[in-house]
Amino acid sequence: MITTLTAAQERQLTEYRAHVLQRGRSTEPIDRPRIIEAITRMYELIGKPAPLFVFGDSIYACELQANMVNRLLSGQLSGQLWDQLSGQLSDQLRGQLSDQLSGQLSDQLSDQLWGQLRSQQLQFFSTWFWGQYDYYWVAYYKYPLSLGVTYPPDLLEKLLLWEKLAESAHLWWAFDGIVFVSERPTKLCIDARGRLHNDDGAAIEYSDGYRQYWMHGTRVPEELAMTPTPELKPGDLKKYDNAEVRMQFIRKLGVDRLKEKGTVVDKRGSYELIDMHPLFDGVRYAPYLFMVNPSTGAVHAEGVHPDCKTVQQAINWRGGDIERVWEPLQLT
Repeated sequence: MITTLTAAQERQLTEYRAHVLQRGRSTEPIDRPRIIEAITRMYELIGKPAPLFVFGDSIYACELQANMVNRLLSGQLSGQLWDQLSGQLSDQLRGQLSDQLSGQLSDQLSDQLWGQLRSQQLQFFSTWFWGQYDYYWVAYYKYPLSLGVTYPPDLLEKLLLWEKLAESAHLWWAFDGIVFVSERPTKLCIDARGRLHNDDGAAIEYSDGYRQYWMHGTRVPEELAMTPTPELKPGDLKKYDNAEVRMQFIRKLGVDRLKEKGTVVDKRGSYELIDMHPLFDGVRYAPYLFMVNPSTGAVHAEGVHPDCKTVQQAINWRGGDIERVWEPLQLT
């Protein structure tokens, strides 16, 4: 059992991690021949004939192509091969490390894509095959090979197939007889924590023009991302119902610019109750509780009941009872 690493092995691990992150965030064109080779072999291993490959310029294009094929087949494009393909791997090899940076991107992409397809009354075809974004767990099991760890030959072959796809592919969708494969994005912007982020435009964009807007891992409307900071207006806060989107709006606008439009009613530590009624037409009192998240330092602003005249009442109201005293230990 390996319990410690030498100084050289630690350096090697650092270099390997950098390589994995670079490939996991790559915007280079996919390697179609390597993809076809790897996936065809996967199909062969589960007793399936080589599938037809359909390539799209973006994940959205692949979803549209899948919808078109599904309609041609009268809704029969539904038998995903996840259970068969991934089922060939042991539980050990299928273990996921959810806190790895490159693995965060897939969830963010899927969330917004599903919403956009639903708004157009199109079917969303989910996938477990994230290509380059699978590299975080592939690397977890590949790196020990350099330390002398061994796997049974059949499992090793499958692991190396997943690695080949992590190196050469973006997202892909597997069905009986057909596979859809997306090109990589041409633009990818992330913050220091590996979350999709761009304050001044799309955080991710593909060659066909499909793009998504994110700020520090929060999906935001195009208008918020595309409007230059000096052109943002404090009154636009009322446009956003989602608390996380409001937080990104406040951060981009600048909390001081927002606060100067209101009047401080009460203050307690890092909490401020501010009357923001000037931002709303026909409203005489609009209390907002401004809070600093002790975990992240981010400022939240949340509208509270107009009966709230103190910070404590606002905190109580957030807890569900304006008369009960709540003492939050951590903001979420």
